[in-house]
Amino acid sequence: RTVEICVGDWSAFYLDVVKDRLYCDAVDSPRRRSCQATIGRIARATIAALAPIAPFTADEAWRHLPGATGRSVFLDARIEAPVAGADDEALIAAGRALFAVRDALNLALEPKVKAKEIPHRREVAARLGLPASVADAVGTIAPDLAEVLGVASVAVETAESITAEVARTSAASCARCWRHRGDVGVNPARADLCGRCASVVHGQGAVA
Repeated sequence: RTVEICVGDWSAFYLDVVKDRLYCDAVDSPRRRSCQATIGRIARATIAALAPIAPFTADEAWRHLPGATGRSVFLDARIEAPVAGADDEALIAAGRALFAVRDALNLALEPKVKAKEIPHRREVAARLGLPASVADAVGTIAPDLAEVLGVASVAVETAESITAEVARTSAASCARCWRHRGDVGVNPARADLCGRCASVVHGQGAVA
């Protein structure tokens, strides 16, 4: 199950979602720093949990973590039992709702990709039909739904069940982050960049 979580949930989903902010946000942006902190906690907890069954691999990985002391994972790691919070059930429900929305989008996108009508999901303009409860739940954990789903744009309308329609976006692609966004060219000094990337580049806060 640990391997499934690492490959399926963290690598194929979470890390895929956050790589844009890691690479393209300003170095000191709050959401990039928050993301780095989260990844650090995930890495430490995962390595510590795996140490009893894969001691040599865990030790090697532990010593490569930022800020590592060079000591063994068995000497430095501390596994703390999670404490259930009042909002845990709501967050879990929101996460399940997000996965259900993503599954519906992927199902609608698959035939378009096979037919080569849409080369890449980042060129997708999605229209989602969501029950109000699902839309509210997803909104609490994914305010930028297009970014989380890896598409160009998302339009949401109320529906009785989760539905998804996809088309190829007409928005231009940013030369820096490659996202298709409606604000590409908003800064006349960098007509090839989206608003976020132009602001980062001119603010000299780009990731080296």
